Amino acid sequence: MRATEHNYRTAWQSRFEQLNPPTPWALAVAGGQCAIDLANVFIAGYQAAIRATFSVAFTGWVSYAASEDRSEINPLPGLSVTRSPDQGYVLNGCKTWIAAIDHVDELVVKGGGATPGYFRVARGTPGLTLAPNPKAPSMLPTLSQGRALFSNVLLDESAKLAPGQIKQFATLEALYIETAFCAWVASTHEREPDGVRKSEAAASIARANSLLTTSAGLSPVTEAGGALSAFDQEVQQLRISLSDTVWSSDADWMRDQSLIKMYSRALQPAKSDG
Repeated sequence: MRATEHNYRTAWQSRFEQLNPPTPWALAVAGGQCAIDLANVFIAGYQAAIRATFSVAFTGWVSYAASEDRSEINPLPGLSVTRSPDQGYVLNGCKTWIAAIDHVDELVVKGGGATPGYFRVARGTPGLTLAPNPKAPSMLPTLSQGRALFSNVLLDESAKLAPGQIKQFATLEALYIETAFCAWVASTHEREPDGVRKSEAAASIARANSLLTTSAGLSPVTEAGGALSAFDQEVQQLRISLSDTVWSSDADWMRDQSLIKMYSRALQPAKSDG
């Protein structure tokens, strides 16, 4: 079955509505279980990480938009926020990377300017334009991507969010994406005769859950220390094993499996200055 973002969105929403409660960890696992490819795995973990970071009960897909144009020549303006005369905020500018732009329901954007902060913006808000990129990326080509343009977007006071665990977003994103990956592997190898990969993936999922519960949601992340690294080592060994054996001839997997590798750095202990 060839993956499409639309089909995955339907499957993800069904799983989401069945969760009680839809904790970020449960959502990462459920999203990974119904994934078809690594683009789906990314979305599953990404959705969980955003919820864990901002502690908001989003009901659909959300994209955290922080990236801005760094071009040396005629860069697009970054997102600036000013106060509205009628109580609220006015947003103008651009964000250059929106994940799952074809199906995202809301954005959480980081704005600067006179009134900096984090803001929740629904798709369809007047003045917001979502522009998909014309070409599919070389990696995760089934993940729709694009940019967001803001032209006098008016938001009320309730749109501003607390920063939550934003300083730990990179670690949370890596942890939840690797968790979703393990759930995908376990589901994909459900009928494997010896059950080795399923059991390895299941053990890593349990380790991730333990990390999240015993480290108070990884706040602060340093408390998890070497346990995060140990979890990542298990995941990377599983990735390498799949690349060397059962998925070695799968072109899509071989192209995209570096997604899992690149998140390894965020789960390593911080180097001391001494």
